[in-house]
Amino acid sequence: MRSRLLVSLEAEVNSASSETARLEAVAKQSFYYACLGDDQTMGRLIGEVRSRPVQTIGARSVVWINLAEGVASHYAGRGSEACQKWERACAVARALSMDGLESIGAAWLAFSAYLGVWAAEGKSLTAVDG
Repeated sequence: MRSRLLVSLEAEVNSASSETARLEAVAKQSFYYACLGDDQTMGRLIGEVRSRPVQTIGARSVVWINLAEGVASHYAGRGSEACQKWERACAVARALSMDGLESIGAAWLAFSAYLGVWAAEGKSLTAVDG
């Protein structure tokens, strides 16, 4: 069974009023699949966006793609690469006053920093205190 969010994202792709809006919805879907750990679908969707003429790819699409690639890098254990992607997403979002998207990137950066503190203290999220 597909989630309501995925159904909503697919409807957004299908009802987009312009190619730029459609590509943004596709980029947003890539973030959804990145969060699920589905790198293959995420990569296919990002490839679809990147295959279009640059003039049709809006800044919001760029931010969503950086967020998605950051999540994929994080899940793959490439923390510094993930942080670079999230920082880039935050910078573009901040420059264009996209507060909602900036906050998503900032949340992932904060989570990554939190995990770094735990690791430095020798803790693990999977460890059970006895």
